[in-house]
Amino acid sequence: MQTSLENQPQIDTSCIRLLELLQGYRLDTLSGRLFEVHLEQEICPPYSALSYTWADDKGDTSLSRLIFLDQKQKVLHITRNCDRALRSLRQRHKSILLWVDSICINQSSPSERSHQVGLMKTIYSKATTVHAYVGERECGGDLTGSEAMTLLEDIQGNGTSDKLSLDETSNIAILNNFFSRSYFARLWIVQELLLAQSITFHCGEISLTVNNQSISLLYEKGVKIPSWVRYAGKMQSNIEQSPMDLRDLLIATSVCQVTDLRDKVFGLLGLVSAVEASDLSPDYELMTNG
Repeated sequence: MQTSLENQPQIDTSCIRLLELLQGYRLDTLSGRLFEVHLEQEICPPYSALSYTWADDKGDTSLSRLIFLDQKQKVLHITRNCDRALRSLRQRHKSILLWVDSICINQSSPSERSHQVGLMKTIYSKATTVHAYVGERECGGDLTGSEAMTLLEDIQGNGTSDKLSLDETSNIAILNNFFSRSYFARLWIVQELLLAQSITFHCGEISLTVNNQSISLLYEKGVKIPSWVRYAGKMQSNIEQSPMDLRDLLIATSVCQVTDLRDKVFGLLGLVSAVEASDLSPDYELMTNG
């Protein structure tokens, strides 16, 4: 049984792999199939993209979980957090098409990683939905995930949250805890969420469709949202017409976390102009100092 994509043939430069995540109940074994599609062609099927952190709330990035692929001919080792995210998204009665970086990219091939990262802008902007897995309802020091999702649902419905003003101190504290989760400190989510056509937050088994504009308004209410989110609504609607300056992005995301220092730049290239991005093509065969 093949245990990685290491021996897979190099994917065509115009293609990506998609995961068909097969239906099942939350505790069932994860299974699916991988197949290649031409990203730019009209025959590319509708798909969603997953946004998550490789590490869980305890910082565990070990490949301790399994997903079986292609009628169990292959098995891939994935992180605990990826496992939880897929279980959160999986449907009970039908399969879904997903793009998941740790599964759809051959992580043992620096050249494939480099090329696929260069396609991130297209991958996330073409996805019908970006599913943002923020963790379980009780995650690390935050035990109020359910309450936070309820407040966010109120915000989506009203534009502003009446509940924030009813009991402002406690509800702002709930949202502060929510946005202090490790998911929101990850640099890659900046590009993933700003390029999204539609965003669905997943907190355990709770899901909610949100938009960057309404979340950015929370800053005016005193909620401690990440600095880049404060002007996310403005950026999201105008990225193609007015791409951001890389220097401004680096400042706005200076506290965001990456595992690989090269991703401090590579993770933002989808938000800058084509000219600026072309001068900084992702290359994971480059070495970093320090």
